[in-house]
Amino acid sequence: MKKYLGILGKLLVLAIFALAIWLLYQKLRSYSLHEIKLSLRQIPAAHLALSFGLMILNYTVLVGYDWLALKAIHKKLGMARVCMVSFVGCVISYNFGALLGGSTVRYRLYSAWGFSALDIVRLVLMLAVTFWVGAMGLAGAIFLF
Repeated sequence: MKKYLGILGKLLVLAIFALAIWLLYQKLRSYSLHEIKLSLRQIPAAHLALSFGLMILNYTVLVGYDWLALKAIHKKLGMARVCMVSFVGCVISYNFGALLGGSTVRYRLYSAWGFSALDIVRLVLMLAVTFWVGAMGLAGAIFLF
């Protein structure tokens, strides 16, 4: 039964990927490549650089959440792995939701690296706490002005 579930999971991933490609094609087929390039060239380089810099800052903060969560549960993991699990977990969370995506990916990766289920639950809980502390701190700072 597990063999069939693994195959079914892989087929589901391929089907979702094919659907995403098809939807992207449907959305973009009314535009020519020239129109897309022209639109991109109209965005000032400073805006593109700023958006890229903010994206890097965002993912750095998100890696920091994972790093802090690992410190809080007294576990060690190489920074390359922390960066990878954080990046992949966040990207999937953004697209499929935290419960369906990020937590599942984190469970799969951290368990493959020897973490117990309890460690992973504690880690994900710490991620949620650090996120909400940051969000509330930012909201408080905004309301000061």
